[in-house]
Amino acid sequence: MLDALGYERVYIKKGEENRLTEAEIAAFDKENKRLKEEFHKLVDPTDLLRRSIQENLLKEIRARLTVKTAKASQAQRPAQVFD
Repeated sequence: MLDALGYERVYIKKGEENRLTEAEIAAFDKENKRLKEEFHKLVDPTDLLRRSIQENLLKEIRARLTVKTAKASQAQRPAQVFD
């Protein structure tokens, strides 16, 4: 993707990329899920509740910003002229 955008490679030359197989990706996904479950067992439930509340607030703010940005974009469009 960065090649398509014209970024210069610094560390990994074109053709030397490490391509992951579907099995490797599935293994990483399984390990990630396991680590998340382990984390949730160790974390204070009150902390998880606070994190959940904060995440919901952030989602609400993002939603408002999206609506506000869309409205501003529409307001900046020139009026259409019909014949």
